[in-house]
Amino acid sequence: MASNERKSVPLNEFQFETKVGKFVTDKEKKTSVVSGKSENLEAFTPNENLPEDILDLVPEEATEVRWNSFGYGLYFHFLFQGFVLKTLFSIIYPFYANYLNLDSHQYRAASTLPLSAWALKTVIGVVSDVWPIFGQRRRPYMIAGMGLSFIPLAIITFKPVPEPYYTPVYTEDDCYLNRTLITNANAKDEGMQYVVINTLAFMLLSFADVAADGLKIEYSQKEGDDRRGSINIIIYMFLEASTILSVIVTGFLMNGVEYGGNFCFSISYQTLSAVMSGVCFMAVINGVFMVHDKEVEIICSVKERFRNFWKAFQSREVLQTFIVLFFWAMSIRITSPAGVKVKKNWAKVTPLITTVSQFVATGLEIIGVWILKKFFLNASWRKVFLFSRVIHLVTEYVVEFGTVFNIVRNPYFYFADDVISAIPEGMGHLVGGLMLIEICPKGLEALFHSLLVTSFIVGMIIGTPIANAVTAPFDISTDERYFSDTDEDRRMVAWSFVVALLVQVFSIPLLRLLPSQKEDIQKLRAKKRFYPVLAASFLTLVIVVFLLSFLMAIATLVPQFSCQPILGGAGC
Repeated sequence: MASNERKSVPLNEFQFETKVGKFVTDKEKKTSVVSGKSENLEAFTPNENLPEDILDLVPEEATEVRWNSFGYGLYFHFLFQGFVLKTLFSIIYPFYANYLNLDSHQYRAASTLPLSAWALKTVIGVVSDVWPIFGQRRRPYMIAGMGLSFIPLAIITFKPVPEPYYTPVYTEDDCYLNRTLITNANAKDEGMQYVVINTLAFMLLSFADVAADGLKIEYSQKEGDDRRGSINIIIYMFLEASTILSVIVTGFLMNGVEYGGNFCFSISYQTLSAVMSGVCFMAVINGVFMVHDKEVEIICSVKERFRNFWKAFQSREVLQTFIVLFFWAMSIRITSPAGVKVKKNWAKVTPLITTVSQFVATGLEIIGVWILKKFFLNASWRKVFLFSRVIHLVTEYVVEFGTVFNIVRNPYFYFADDVISAIPEGMGHLVGGLMLIEICPKGLEALFHSLLVTSFIVGMIIGTPIANAVTAPFDISTDERYFSDTDEDRRMVAWSFVVALLVQVFSIPLLRLLPSQKEDIQKLRAKKRFYPVLAASFLTLVIVVFLLSFLMAIATLVPQFSCQPILGGAGC
């Protein structure tokens, strides 16, 4: 800091603009454009004597992170990254379930493997926190992650795609998918290479995601208590916008009959991969010129970093949050594998209808986020989670049972639960991010964020083979049961949903263990209680469960093993 001999200028006579932003004031109200808050200051001193909380927000060149060019850079990074990620997820149903016609337990495994790659975010978080590149811990990894993910997408772009499982028929007046005539009986086996390539793309994208989340948390932690979470909400809205863009592209352009749709035209998987490659390139350009990161001159050793992490992780508030969310994620993933076959064969859901429903649901989720920000930012997190979960369960199973028993078999009705529960779901999704902001210690933002995401994802991953195993006796994996559609078939499918519902209902009491609000976390932190044995046990559990579930997902996709009942098959 410079000497205090510099003469200050009365605020009510001064409008000042420097590298760090612009202060505009009048005689009645002194408002800082940098902090966005009214400042009770009698004078403004240029540059050196700015308030420390402002100077420390980000580097001097870009103190304002919310709406200057550097803030937009971070937001657009999430927009580009979100588009690629959402598109990779969106093509799973039309390509895996319809084009390749994977069995339901194989489909669940194929959709789980990308999550397995996402579970490596903890390792990536350690690398991002400990090893800066050119003095920066976030931006270089964001650029590298988006740049490297270009490679697997480019491979798909130039790789021939196998013929579809069922035969698409085109006439002068119409087109349809003939599900009684098999074109490529080996489509299921040939398609496994795309699962591997997509998993690699997810893994590389996770580098960019972890670093961006770390930078987001650094920004958010500098907000005042009354505004903390605003940056997180803005980013969430950009992510929802990327979702809307993605579902429009995949819904309208991959709605051909070979993908389970009703259009006589569609783009190929290669063309869509080329589009994603272009978006990755745009993200790299944005990272180079628009995203700004604080330079770190001194970084502690890896040993010291892990010592700090271990001390923070043993704390009551951290362990309690992590453990509850792990088992919560496991419970919500234990759903019936029959869902994808009910969706495809009985509800007759096309990719376009999926797009329309997701478009509407995403818009409603944005409204839910706004409602939370506007009216419930300080509401009980437990109550928000509970409200979100109850609404979702009620609407989901009304729709599923209505479809299974042929009360209403309509593709638009099938997505009624997604639309109805979208607003509370949007509120529930955001609460996890708000909790993370409170428990993350400074300097370990990326590591803690990635570890929480990893533990949550590992819970979801192990939930998939558990669901496959407990529903295997009902023999609900292949199309034949849904084509015959007898009363016995319907009962078997319904029982698989009942088992899943019971698990999810009995998991609701877990919410009592979550902190209710930021004040609860602060109270727990003040008690300074540490549980090293419990912390070591939880980390061991996460590692073992991750390895086991990953191997089970791989085995489910191998023809020689996929028929095993423990993996969800009907028996070999």
